Amino acid sequence: QYVIEALAFNSVCVAVDLSKNGIGTLGTDALVQALRHNDLLQTLVMDTNNIGDEGAEALATYMAGNTSLTTLNLSSNSIADVDGAVAIAESLSQNESLESLCLSDNYIGPMGASVLANALKSNRSLKKLYLKGNDLGDEGVRVISEALKESKCELTALDIGNNPIGNEGAEALAGFLTGNKTLEELNVNMNDIGNAGIYKVAEALKTCKSLHTLDMGGNSLTEEGTSVLVNALK
Repeated sequence: QYVIEALAFNSVCVAVDLSKNGIGTLGTDALVQALRHNDLLQTLVMDTNNIGDEGAEALATYMAGNTSLTTLNLSSNSIADVDGAVAIAESLSQNESLESLCLSDNYIGPMGASVLANALKSNRSLKKLYLKGNDLGDEGVRVISEALKESKCELTALDIGNNPIGNEGAEALAGFLTGNKTLEELNVNMNDIGNAGIYKVAEALKTCKSLHTLDMGGNSLTEEGTSVLVNALK
């Protein structure tokens, strides 16, 4: 309570980490009310606070008109595919300052991915997107990948690890990677990608010269698939 009240009159602090505090929906509402008077905050870390969809909706109203926040972490907060994801997506389409958004380990799913994808098409500021552990599946990765191909934002980091992505999702991802000139970090670990998907990704990586960090651990590659990937990265 005291921290939240202090934020309303903050004239110094630009980064706040409130992770793992059990803030919940009511606490998030109070935080948003306080932040309406704060135009200095650049980084807000809110992971593991059980804010749920209602908390996500409250933060989305803050994000929509905010011009100072560049980093927002809402991982592990029980945000689902309908209300929470929709609210965040709508705010993302309006926000012009946010550069890093972490929604890892929520319940976004393919439906939530679809609304996020629509927002990404019009967003120009986002550079880092973390969606690990959201059960996106092939369809979710497909819509995100297609949106990123159209988007004006120049993404440098993408995390879609642990999302049961198979070969179809890998092929869609390859479409985004082909000719990409900004992506530097890509995490697709702990998925179900086999050789067929890796061949597509490997071919795309030959044209993605900006990438310097790739995590493909925990997939279904054989020695042959691994060899193809390594050769593509040379």
